[in-house]
Amino acid sequence: MWTYSTLSLLLSAMICLPSMAQPNLPRAFRQKLQRCGLELLWPTEARYRSIYVATTPIQYCDYAMRSAREGIEIRYAIYPWTADQPASQHPQLLAMRAAASVATNDQAYLITMRYLNEQELHTFGADGGVVYHFKPKAAFTTYRHCRLLAIYNEGRGTALVFWLFDQPNNPALDLRYYALRFNPQPE
Repeated sequence: MWTYSTLSLLLSAMICLPSMAQPNLPRAFRQKLQRCGLELLWPTEARYRSIYVATTPIQYCDYAMRSAREGIEIRYAIYPWTADQPASQHPQLLAMRAAASVATNDQAYLITMRYLNEQELHTFGADGGVVYHFKPKAAFTTYRHCRLLAIYNEGRGTALVFWLFDQPNNPALDLRYYALRFNPQPE
């Protein structure tokens, strides 16, 4: 038979489980997400954990998470649109600057780039976007590869997502591709 303490413990666990799906994000990061109308799609499996990433002059990141199981680290940089900052109005320059800053300068490595197709733009709720692949600088990370996604929504902002990994054929990369999206704007 169920005892009162067993039922209390079970109810407490059920109440806490939904809040474990998405960690308590830093306030400044949450505010940027809200300001841009972005929704973070937290990976509920593979035990992703928030991590601290030291600030470097190469590229600022607002937030980072890692899964040892999948061998992937994901970093986010959010740039809300503002009328007084011209860079926020030119997302293609933010993306290009981030790729150029983070990618190694070694000429033996290439940077590949492709624009998002209509299906991807629709899924991200974005007006435009681009994906880069390159070898990152050692000062940015110890991982051997980086995939950078830049998506923007006119008048809302630009989001950069950096996936850092060692295995280029890692199937988890495609599972984590839709890491965030712009919420639909009210009509």
